[in-house]
Amino acid sequence: MNDEINYEGDIESRWGQLTGEELVFRFWNAIIGGGYATHGESYKESPWISYGGRLVGSSPSRIGFLRNIVETNPVGYLEPIDHFYENNMAGKGGEYYLIYFGKDKPKKWDFVLPKNGLAKGAKFKADIIDTWNMTITPLAKTFEVIPMPNNKYKFIDKNNSSIKLPSKQYLALRIYKVSEGGKIINDGRHELE
Repeated sequence: MNDEINYEGDIESRWGQLTGEELVFRFWNAIIGGGYATHGESYKESPWISYGGRLVGSSPSRIGFLRNIVETNPVGYLEPIDHFYENNMAGKGGEYYLIYFGKDKPKKWDFVLPKNGLAKGAKFKADIIDTWNMTITPLAKTFEVIPMPNNKYKFIDKNNSSIKLPSKQYLALRIYKVSEGGKIINDGRHELE
């Protein structure tokens, strides 16, 4: 739990002058790292930090969007997938992945996953999440994984596919397992079958 992640606001103190974007960025990083953070604001015209009341910043609705993604995931607690090489990925290996790109602006993401929990032939669907604009775009393609040639630690899509991304900050991917027939097992929005 990070209770002092700092505050969205416009006061003179260093800890109370984050932009909404920066605070949401910190919340996503906390979740992907296996932790949680708390929210507060410190605007001059709305002293929420001292008295509570109505939040006026740009981050609360976006933190709520993240909360919904976390609370509706099919695997429960999100754990970091790989502390050494994939430190922007959380979930449960072989079932569910949440990948956060933060301030990077990727044009694509090669479909490569750490091997833990994976088996040849497992199928996945993916959604592109714009964490700032609070949109989720499901992709039509189904990905099927195989062991990566010459790499005993990774699996790739059998067609060596990539996911095209809009080259902007604050994007995430949600990758979730589907059954053999391509039916959704659970993407965080559907009940397990």
